[in-house]
Amino acid sequence: MFKHLTSIFAVLAISGCVATSDQSEDSAQHLQQVNNKLDSMEKNLTTQIDAQCQQDNQALVDELVVALEAQKVDQKSPEKEIVYVENCSEESKDDAVVASDKMIIGGIESVFFTKEKLKYSARIDTGAVTSSLGVYNEKRFERDGKKWVRFSLNKDENAHTYEYPIDRIIRIIQQTSSDVNRRPVIKMRFKLGDKDFSADFSLADRDHLEYQVLLGREFLQDIAMVDVSAKFLQGGE
Repeated sequence: MFKHLTSIFAVLAISGCVATSDQSEDSAQHLQQVNNKLDSMEKNLTTQIDAQCQQDNQALVDELVVALEAQKVDQKSPEKEIVYVENCSEESKDDAVVASDKMIIGGIESVFFTKEKLKYSARIDTGAVTSSLGVYNEKRFERDGKKWVRFSLNKDENAHTYEYPIDRIIRIIQQTSSDVNRRPVIKMRFKLGDKDFSADFSLADRDHLEYQVLLGREFLQDIAMVDVSAKFLQGGE
């Protein structure tokens, strides 16, 4: 487009003069010089854009490295992880429940899952980004064009299974392993104390961990303050 405009300007500039062979040759040389300059400017601009993209990507890598190093120092978090969203659902999410006064909860609390009618002792961990639920026999499938997941909550072969639509997929980088771990995230309803909540839970293999349920800071940040020295401040055990 720039080359076409330059050609037009060049024609307009010489339109009032009687064209001679020398003038035509000079104009053609001048036009070629202008086009060469435009080509050079375009290459420089492309190079600058590529360099900026590389800087942006490097900044993201540096941010992840810093976060990993910080988590190596922080020994209070029982499960070190960095989480970022890899694939988001296009569906709108429910508004989070935000209490006017934050709850005071202990490092371990009792939660009751509404649909499953099951109660668990949950670890409260502000060092983990997402809440997590340990499941067994996880199987993903499609229903009406949407992705779903089926799982059980104990190891029994005849254990009852539950089905949920997958809200999104997250990728988790753990300090103790370089393997990439992709987990489905579902939205579940549960009761904590005398309040009902809805939160995102990533489904994971937590069989090697003490607690099958973990509540992370995405859920905690707007509704609770944590006293890590206490347990079951909201009742139950």
